[in-house]
Amino acid sequence: MHIVDLDAAGVRAVAGQFDTVSQLVAVATPLTFGASTAGRRYPSEGEALRRLCALRADELSDWARAARATSIELRSATEYYAESERAAAARIG
Repeated sequence: MHIVDLDAAGVRAVAGQFDTVSQLVAVATPLTFGASTAGRRYPSEGEALRRLCALRADELSDWARAARATSIELRSATEYYAESERAAAARIG
């Protein structure tokens, strides 16, 4: 049997950081840039930049969803750990 010493407050703090970052990314990803905002002399460059920004925004959105899922799993693990500790303490008396 392994002895596990889990800093539940620390794990919850990490989960909170994942939440914060995922929320920041969610706010930052709706970028609007393209041919119409690049100016008359650079429409193709503006469109290329828009496509690249859209691709990166999609990747960031995927990462934000993964970060949110990680925070949920971390909180779940700390709850499971806390419940196990309560049950063990109840058995001991």
